Amino acid sequence: MKLSFKNSRNMERVIAENLSSRKEVYKVINDFLEEHHFKSYYSREIYKPTEVMFDVGSHSEFFYLRGTEEEISSFRHNQGEVENGKN
Repeated sequence: MKLSFKNSRNMERVIAENLSSRKEVYKVINDFLEEHHFKSYYSREIYKPTEVMFDVGSHSEFFYLRGTEEEISSFRHNQGEVENGKN
């Protein structure tokens, strides 16, 4: 699966590829937030069949995980792998 980041100017860029687990996805997100000095006080996942949008509290910038329907379904059903977005 691919993880991308869309900024407040609606510009999107891929920040990681070939992700296969919830733990990997949240590690990339948390590392990105730390590198950009952003403290997230919550995270929310919004699901579509081939996409997960991650709202981490910025109101205008989001992360997107894209993959096949099977990959996204598996990601959704393995929520116990990472507790509260922390690895």
